[in-house]
Amino acid sequence: MIYPLYGENVISYDEIPDVTREQALRILENLADQKTGSCVLSGGIGTGRMFLISCLPVVLDRYPMTGFVPEGALYMANTPYQENYDPARELQDYLGQNGLREDTVFVVTSDPKVAVNVNLMVPVVLKMDTMDYEQTYQDGLFTYWPVVDVNNVDVSADDVAASLNIFESTGVSHVPIIERQESIGNFMSAVMSKYSGVWHEFPLGCWVDAYSKAVTVATLRGLGYGADAFSTILTTHAHDFERIFVENVFMVETSAPDVVVSKTTATPQRVETPQQAPAPNTSSNPKHVVFRDLQKVTENLKREVVGQDKPINQIVGSLAVPAVGVRGEKPLRSFLFMGATGVGKTQTAKLMAEHVMTNPMNFVQIDMSEFGEKHNVSRLIGSPPGYVGSEDPSMLETILTEHPQSLFLLDEVEKAHPDVWDVFLQVFQDGRLTTGQGVTLDFSETIIVMTSNLGSDVLSRQPTGFTIGGQPTPDVRELDGVLRAHFRPELINRIDTQVVFNNLETTALENIIHQRISEANTQISAQGHKYVIEPLDTDTVQVLIGRLDSRYGARGVHRVVEDAIITPVAQFVLTQPGRKRVQRLRVDMSQDGVTRVEPVTGRAQKTKKAA
Repeated sequence: MIYPLYGENVISYDEIPDVTREQALRILENLADQKTGSCVLSGGIGTGRMFLISCLPVVLDRYPMTGFVPEGALYMANTPYQENYDPARELQDYLGQNGLREDTVFVVTSDPKVAVNVNLMVPVVLKMDTMDYEQTYQDGLFTYWPVVDVNNVDVSADDVAASLNIFESTGVSHVPIIERQESIGNFMSAVMSKYSGVWHEFPLGCWVDAYSKAVTVATLRGLGYGADAFSTILTTHAHDFERIFVENVFMVETSAPDVVVSKTTATPQRVETPQQAPAPNTSSNPKHVVFRDLQKVTENLKREVVGQDKPINQIVGSLAVPAVGVRGEKPLRSFLFMGATGVGKTQTAKLMAEHVMTNPMNFVQIDMSEFGEKHNVSRLIGSPPGYVGSEDPSMLETILTEHPQSLFLLDEVEKAHPDVWDVFLQVFQDGRLTTGQGVTLDFSETIIVMTSNLGSDVLSRQPTGFTIGGQPTPDVRELDGVLRAHFRPELINRIDTQVVFNNLETTALENIIHQRISEANTQISAQGHKYVIEPLDTDTVQVLIGRLDSRYGARGVHRVVEDAIITPVAQFVLTQPGRKRVQRLRVDMSQDGVTRVEPVTGRAQKTKKAA
């Protein structure tokens, strides 16, 4: 059966949430691509896939695609297959009866066989539940179809508010018009409090579904729409909302074991019910992975990585998924860190290994530029039988045998040979890898972080090398295009989370400079020297920032501070050995680059304390 999906645009472009606009653009670009002309739209039940499809014409009006000018979309329902049934013939007959041409429509369907059949005629969006798609993919179908997963999102509070306002405007809500904004605000506050650290991974469709249910319950109970009322509803109907938010998004059944919200961490966790006591840790049971309080992890990372609050929030939010207990045989999480050099990608990965687990993870950094040749694969997985070195264990086997809980940092991934990534496809998909000696390695307790400078030219398009007071919004389509031009779709689609690191703002650079001075004081004291560098004044800091090269990020900051501040201080300290009392040093730097180091006299120190 075929019927039109939508006619006139029912909402304006400005009403569509930002995250929905980005997903719609990805779908349209895939449909307009003459090579594929297709797209898989995956997600859990009630995650807003049909709403996303309804937004396509609105987004297309704003961003026309060359050669792609559809007048509408057709929905082809799942049809019981008969011996002579031909979906393409049915579509052709429908187009002829309604005076439509093949280049003026695209098809939306939930039937994989229909999608394959009619894709030879028109562009197709295949709408599938995530679990069904993964099974279909394993069966070898749609391997090269681009995928847009509505579960894999990072929504903002503005996105949520926009989607709930659209729902209210449909007129099916029980909330009086004058109370709508207050109702939406109270509901969002209650959910964000209950699911702190993970709420931004809930697709917008789930927010709408849960809001509709909560409002209905509140209306029936006559509770009004205060924050306390919604908090009560989310508690008394906890199982229903866990199913909406957790089960449909993270693909976990909340009944065995129950998914609850910890009162201390406010983060979803898995707990064992009395009749489901933990089994002894045998070889057939997965080892226990214990995450730290993710709120504390966030605080620790933000304290040590300057100027990257949004990327850190995205990273920790993604880690909430395995922390909840949603774990398959794949690695705990896989990340792709993108951004210019020196913005904190490597440092963040090192700190993750230190802070994420209750016991620090083993940190393994692999420079992928060393694997630029095809034959270098044997260094990772070992040589096959009969070759030199075939009896020696591979590098990965040695690491995982000794440290099963490891964080792998694959640095500068774009420099590796494409065949190297064929090795990691199995790791990302199944969490397992077979070495050249036939040994199966288990990656289910690992975190994999890849870093790349791809797209750094897109991210750095701004009038000056560093930003002042705000970050430019990266062009999502350009970044996605850069990735897909370099990596195959089957690799990109297996990465759990892509994180774009900000270029460093001037405020962040100032903080890094002061942080480096503080580290230098600690190092000087550790060597027994009785000297302390006073905080640099504003003029000196600005002179240092003026000498920076934006191409080197924070690495440039450390180099400039060492050359202009630390080196003169070190020379001064070595000329004044054997001091028994602490001496404070003032360091000034003139506009012409001359550094002056002088002791702060006792009177000046007393004056400063008095001030």
